[in-house]
Amino acid sequence: MYDLTNMESFRRAKMWVRELHQVNGNDMVIGLAGNKLDLAIDNQRQIDTRTTIEYAEDNGLIFLETSAKRGDNVIEMFMSIAKAVIAKQPVKKQIDPNEEFQATKPNSQTSVGISCCCGVGGKDESKS
Repeated sequence: MYDLTNMESFRRAKMWVRELHQVNGNDMVIGLAGNKLDLAIDNQRQIDTRTTIEYAEDNGLIFLETSAKRGDNVIEMFMSIAKAVIAKQPVKKQIDPNEEFQATKPNSQTSVGISCCCGVGGKDESKS
């Protein structure tokens, strides 16, 4: 997120994006929100929308201008990010709601020495 009325905040946001890409590569979803859209009306804007759109496109970012004060595009930003994350997930077999669920017993070799909050699957500590 950066402040539409503060060029330095946009520079810092770009720095964070660069760092995220360096550390994690490109296999992630990044949303960039230009906040304080409510102040852009009063000619306080310092960052042009077109500039940010081009930057977002060049870097594979989801971009929206938002106003946390008024709630403009806040939910839309989170929904866009969620949809993009879901789209990146590997395709799995669809679960048939009519299909019977088959529980499996834990492997006794893997459960030895493992305790659980309810005591299931671990060794009995009271016998020690």
